[in-house]
Amino acid sequence: MKDQAKSGWTSAFRVSPTVNGIGFLCSVLVLFLFGVNYNSNLLFTMCFILIGVMMVCFWLNITNVKAIKAVAVTVQPVHQGQNLEYKVDVLNEGKRDHVDLLANGEWVADIANAEQQQWIINNKANKRGQQEALLLRISSRWPLGLFKSARNLIELPSVVVYPEVASSGVPRYSIEGDEAHLHNDADSLVGLKEYQPGDNARRIDWRAMARRDQLQVKLFDGGSGDASVWLDWDDTMNLAYEQRISRLCRWIIDYHQQGTEFGLRLPGFGAAPANSYSHLHQCLYQLASMPHQMNSESGR
Repeated sequence: MKDQAKSGWTSAFRVSPTVNGIGFLCSVLVLFLFGVNYNSNLLFTMCFILIGVMMVCFWLNITNVKAIKAVAVTVQPVHQGQNLEYKVDVLNEGKRDHVDLLANGEWVADIANAEQQQWIINNKANKRGQQEALLLRISSRWPLGLFKSARNLIELPSVVVYPEVASSGVPRYSIEGDEAHLHNDADSLVGLKEYQPGDNARRIDWRAMARRDQLQVKLFDGGSGDASVWLDWDDTMNLAYEQRISRLCRWIIDYHQQGTEFGLRLPGFGAAPANSYSHLHQCLYQLASMPHQMNSESGR
């Protein structure tokens, strides 16, 4: 999944003194009182120098989080319990290096002048379903840790979190009809068609592949369809609700990896047998979108 940064997106900026900064300022105030009490020009000079240092730190701290632009964000769906990895492409549009940066509390690499690089922001996927969009906020305490400046950089896109995959489970399924793709050869060759996931690899015309650089399979007159494999919600009735979802998730992944076409039946949803990445995503998405609580009647 990919989300381009919005050009008109407004960054919320905030700068505040840290505990070290407050302590530093209190120390300057104490020195100033001593200077007044003892009429010491040396202490006054020291106070002015320290105030100057603090002002320079304030300015450097603000500029350290500015002029950073997020170009794009990429994230892939994961299963519950895994880490979502947001890959954020960032660009330094300023003339200074940006160092000691944190993004949502994680340390990220420094960015040199006019450099573009990619940050990887991890976020634990603790719950299946649609992960809501997140704000990516960068912050810094550089230099000396007297101030902390922070600003919103970009909105991380929403992404689906697939259900947790059961560790094991013997498949149970129903076999119906002949809705799967044609697999059995019969009679004479009648033509060629473009290869689709799920087609029998033994029927690929390799000579045509060498000539046209395109996968094609042979079509035979009288071919018969394989029986359809169906994964049904009722096949998991002996398990707890979330375990039923995890078990179906396990079966879907196993059948996809085996190259077997399968259909899926859930309460209020049905998908015809297929074995493609879009079919895999559709089935896993429907499982992830299942309500988190169902009464006993609707869960049957």
